[in-house]
Amino acid sequence: SVVSGTWTYPFLKKNLPFKKHLIFHYFPYALHPLNYVSEKLGLKRFRNTLQLTSGDITLVTDSPEIIGISHEEMEKFYPEVGTHYFYIGPLLLSKENNINIKSSPSILCTMGSSTPLFYLEESYQALKESSIPSIFIVPEDKISFFPSSNKIFTTSSLSPSILENVDMVIIHGGRNTVRWTCWAGKPFLGVGMQIEQELNLKVLERKGMGIKVSRRNFRKRKIKKFVKKILLSQIYRENAKKVKEILRNSLSLNKRINEVLHPQ
Repeated sequence: SVVSGTWTYPFLKKNLPFKKHLIFHYFPYALHPLNYVSEKLGLKRFRNTLQLTSGDITLVTDSPEIIGISHEEMEKFYPEVGTHYFYIGPLLLSKENNINIKSSPSILCTMGSSTPLFYLEESYQALKESSIPSIFIVPEDKISFFPSSNKIFTTSSLSPSILENVDMVIIHGGRNTVRWTCWAGKPFLGVGMQIEQELNLKVLERKGMGIKVSRRNFRKRKIKKFVKKILLSQIYRENAKKVKEILRNSLSLNKRINEVLHPQ
């Protein structure tokens, strides 16, 4: 199995020490259908979603310096899930798309396919009223709601290289977007739609590279306020560059995959 560092027992136990809170808020998905099939096949039942997504070996695509769980804490942990965790560093797939952008954008807004239309509308209107050159990434089935204008270029294609050319990003905390944000070393404004996305954003907020807001506070007026704060603050940019350096150095962990899967 391959997971992010925030979706491991060591991380969750350190950040969510109360087991009841952990079970009810972080593993809400019904396992009854899967356990029904497991029983029919004579397999062991799953106790929670984390156990379901863990293998005999679970590769962790993160940097210990970023998520705050040391190698020892992660790789010596075993009992509750029945998996062996191994850090292998970030896995990044670069898919380049030819996007013709007329102006030099300052902000990239990309909030995945699962973000409700309401939150997309709030961020779109905030950028529109701010008159800041922006790229607005939106799913193909919703793009008709967000026409391009003089300051906002809307598209359904995301090329990771775009992040290198903007000043900040607005994101929903999806793992791939978070990785690319760190890789490019850009400050962020984030709102999580799911609990693992909130955790991803919280990790980056602790590193001082941006601001995480709740869904309740993700409104046009506050988005404009936070965007201005981030763009005018040098500390967010400096911290984002530090995280960028950490992440790029942690690519050296990738070579461990063969060591883990084919030990001598």
